[in-house]
Amino acid sequence: MKIVTRFSIIYFLCSSTILQGSGYHTDAPTQLDTIEYTNPEIEKFITSLYQNKRGEVKKGREELARIITILNQSEHLFVFHDQRHQSSYSGRDIRKLGEFKVSADGSQFLIVIPDHTSGPQKELLDLFGGRGVLAGEEIFHAYQLLQGKLIVIEEDEKSILSVSDKCTMVELEVDAKLFAVNNRLGQNSFKKKGFYVKTIAGLIRRLKGNKAAIARLLTQPTQYKYQNRNGSIKVNYPASYMPWAK
Repeated sequence: MKIVTRFSIIYFLCSSTILQGSGYHTDAPTQLDTIEYTNPEIEKFITSLYQNKRGEVKKGREELARIITILNQSEHLFVFHDQRHQSSYSGRDIRKLGEFKVSADGSQFLIVIPDHTSGPQKELLDLFGGRGVLAGEEIFHAYQLLQGKLIVIEEDEKSILSVSDKCTMVELEVDAKLFAVNNRLGQNSFKKKGFYVKTIAGLIRRLKGNKAAIARLLTQPTQYKYQNRNGSIKVNYPASYMPWAK
C-alpha cells in the first residue's frame, strides 16, 4: 500500500515523539471531552483563535468553533502539543511548521502547533501567514480524519496516517489552507526590510477560492519581486507540498 507517505500532513519525516495520555486536560463542557492540551498556554492559544475574552465566538470563526466542538465530542483522543518544546524541531524546514499524526499504538492523534519566536523558522512562519493559520490547517487535518479523508493503517507494526481514496494529498492541503484563510486566521502581509510582503495566506485569499490556482501555488516554488522608491527585494515562496506524495 505504497500511497503511504509517512503522514504528518504535508510536513513529513518529523519527530516520532508521541505523548502518552498525560496531557493537560480541558474543562470544556462537552459530552465526551476528547481534546487534551499538554499545557495551559497551548489551550489558551487555541481557545483565543475562536473565542473572545467574554467566551463568545469571534466573528468569522464560527466554522472553526464548530470543528473544535466536533473534535471534542468524537470517539478519538486529540492532543494539542506546542512544537516549541520539541527539541528535534530546528532548522529551516517547512516540514516542521505544524504536524498532525497518530501515535504508534493508534491510541491518540497529535496536533502539533508551531510556536517559533526567532530565527529562520520565525521567518517561515511569517511567510505562511502566522501561527494562527498553521494551527487552523492542522485542526482541519484532524477534521479530515473524521470525514474519512485520512485513514489509519498499520505499517511495520505501527499505526500511521494515509490518504483515503476519497481525495488526494493536494486536495487535502488546499482544503485545509482554504479553511484557515476563510476563518480569518492568516495575516495577509508582514514587514520585511521595509517592504510589506504578501504571505502565502494572503496570496491564497487573493485567489478567491480557485482551487486549481491554489494547488499550483502550493506545489511550485514561486518568487515575487517587491519594489518601492527605495529599492526592491525578492521573496521566495517555497512549495509546501512534497512532490512524491499522492
